[in-house]
Amino acid sequence: MISLRIPQTLARQGRTTEALLITAIEFTAKNGLAITRETIQHTLMSGNERLIALMQWRSDRLGDVKLLQQAELQQAVLAIQSVFDVSRELIAPNCYVPLLREIVEVDFKSQASNLCDVNGACDGYLNLIETQAAVLNRIDQLRTTEKATWFDWSELETADLSIDYLIRGVLVRGQPAIIGGPMKALKTSIMVDMAVSLATGTRFLERFPVPRQHRVGVVSAESGAATIRDTLRRVSRARNITSGNNAGMIDLCFEIPQLADPQWQSYLAKRIRERGLEVLFLDPAYLMLLSAEQAGNASNVFLIGAVLRDLANVMLASGATPVINHHFGKGSARSAAVKGDPPELQDLSMAGFAEFARQWLLVNRRAPYEIGSGFHQLWLSVGGSAGHGFLLAADFNEGRTDGGLFGGDDGRQPQNPRIWNVTLMNKMEADRKKQEEKSEAEIQKEERVRQLIEDYLGERGPTGATKNQIYEAVREHGAKMGKDTVRGLVSRMHRDGYLCECKVRRNNRPEDGFRLASHGEQSAEIWNEEQNH
Repeated sequence: MISLRIPQTLARQGRTTEALLITAIEFTAKNGLAITRETIQHTLMSGNERLIALMQWRSDRLGDVKLLQQAELQQAVLAIQSVFDVSRELIAPNCYVPLLREIVEVDFKSQASNLCDVNGACDGYLNLIETQAAVLNRIDQLRTTEKATWFDWSELETADLSIDYLIRGVLVRGQPAIIGGPMKALKTSIMVDMAVSLATGTRFLERFPVPRQHRVGVVSAESGAATIRDTLRRVSRARNITSGNNAGMIDLCFEIPQLADPQWQSYLAKRIRERGLEVLFLDPAYLMLLSAEQAGNASNVFLIGAVLRDLANVMLASGATPVINHHFGKGSARSAAVKGDPPELQDLSMAGFAEFARQWLLVNRRAPYEIGSGFHQLWLSVGGSAGHGFLLAADFNEGRTDGGLFGGDDGRQPQNPRIWNVTLMNKMEADRKKQEEKSEAEIQKEERVRQLIEDYLGERGPTGATKNQIYEAVREHGAKMGKDTVRGLVSRMHRDGYLCECKVRRNNRPEDGFRLASHGEQSAEIWNEEQNH
């Protein structure tokens, strides 16, 4: 088989699919094989590389053609039949029918004839011509394919356009989805939970039903195999399921694909079809989507939109619903995290993702993460073009691990295995919980300040102290409470009988103050006299 060479000059011109295809075939005649991203997407979906050999054969010199065997040429022509079956489902090829006829009818016939004359071996020539006629007939049938499908209103009303929920209320089949959030906010862990739910038919996040099992694929280029395995184990333990009982339901890949690369698109399409994958998770977008040359155009909504569109078309045509894991922009993520606001599509980084998403699951922190706690308080915002949508508060408890052990294959287990516990609440419940936690925290803070006041006044004895002196003492002990709040707390302690009013001598003049109620007035007078002497 002739080696594949793919010049990149045409792939960056931003032309339409049809124009690129025509240009690529025309370019072949002059400069050798010039396959663009769109060309491979629409003509090599079958994964059959023999078509490449045929196209390169067209552009090679006659001397090179002599090296090809007649059987290889026949196989190349046969390959066109299966490729066209797939191509006509994706685009309307009217524009390049003449060129395809020229390749098969004119060049193939003349070169094949020359090959037979040179080699003196024409046993298969008649069969070759018969095959050629069948292919030409198939090419002519493509002329009836229209550029777009139009519906009459009444036809649209009766068309079968039912919504098929893979996860009820969360994920619809056949619509590209985005999982988005700030960095280190459990996007990948939630993605793994979703993958396990689909593969095993168990509830997503322990709440949302999955009607049946689905075979899924996970391409993870950031977390690493050890972390993904640990997350799979924790999610599985939480549901009392094992990988052994669900073998073959989750395909995992830890290489970094280049999703704009036509060879990778072809490979993913082939894998989806061969394995029957119904959902494919891609994590994360920033490592997979653009090449190094394209990375500078991440803000170009037209470029990103075209890349996402082509990727989604390849996956959907192959039978898989794409779910892409993507980060928030640093500015919006930091601002939203500080405020604890629910996430929005506009928080997604790079151009085009918010517009591209037909359904989404977005997360953001409701409260800052306490390092080492393993406890995450998040907002969970779900929505989609199908009409589903909701906002929930989600508490994720991953537990703590001792020494960073993951429980390897050598039989050692971590002393405290990490866990995966999920609690979901609506916004009203979350607000009430936050208020209760805030009230509890304020009560604990007030109790600490009360104790500081009692300790300070106990040291002062019956002489007591003014409110300002009490505030300064509280502040010196590191308690973060405003001056007016401390003064109000002193007044309440006096009203509740813990403190008594007294006169405090400052700068040789008495000022209003307070002492502990346990010190009587007589003791206070004696204390003051002793202090004066």
